[in-house]
Amino acid sequence: MASFYPIRTQENSDDFNWSIISGLFLSNLYGLNFTEKKSSEIHAQLESFENICEDEFNVLLSSDDACSFIKQIYFNGKNIAKVSPKLSIYSLADNVDNSAVEKRIVSLMKTLFSKDKIYEDNMPNLNFIENKINEVFNKYFPTKKPNTADVISYLPKISNIFSKDLDFLTTKSKYFLENIQLFLELYMFIYTTQLSLSVNGWKEAKEPLVKECYFILDSEKASRERVCLQRGYKQVEKSLESIFPILALTESLQTNLEKKIP
Repeated sequence: MASFYPIRTQENSDDFNWSIISGLFLSNLYGLNFTEKKSSEIHAQLESFENICEDEFNVLLSSDDACSFIKQIYFNGKNIAKVSPKLSIYSLADNVDNSAVEKRIVSLMKTLFSKDKIYEDNMPNLNFIENKINEVFNKYFPTKKPNTADVISYLPKISNIFSKDLDFLTTKSKYFLENIQLFLELYMFIYTTQLSLSVNGWKEAKEPLVKECYFILDSEKASRERVCLQRGYKQVEKSLESIFPILALTESLQTNLEKKIP
């Protein structure tokens, strides 16, 4: 699939799941790379993790029924995915094998990763049980640097802006957990608009600048005299049809290169 855009022209928003995209993105962010594993392999690893958790709680808790309650509350209902950003990948186990579109989208999202950075998952204010689950999970699935070896960005300025936002969000784990999907949706939207606005400037042969683009609310009144109105959706729509012909051509001319250049 082309590296400049992960969604094919015949696909629409109903063909992919943002919840799965968020989970796959986080697995790559923390260096776990669930995108490269099969569902059966992930299930086996998570089952081993659950057994370790059970052993830990059997030692720490005196009640014989405590472990069964913990398993019912956190593991059986997938509530464990709500404990921390890193643990949210727990919900991926049943979805990885049928998520080709989501994996392509995440390959584009990798342009947000800072090179050689390890993103920590420090979740504050967890209760005793959640803290122990998180601790065991981090030991069993240690955080590593995300793989950015084959990542290329067609819009490096946009990627750098959102990369700084991502760095900040990962330091606010609770907020990050609640808003990661919205953050990725916003990035994908702005990436699409900026790619559209920049694609016909290929003759300039230089790194694309961030283009002005304005949108108004449905409740706003906008007359044709407003200058900013002319630099809104119509301008984006006009150039969208140029993305695939132009950028697909530039990639096809680089078939002999080991790494494609934007």
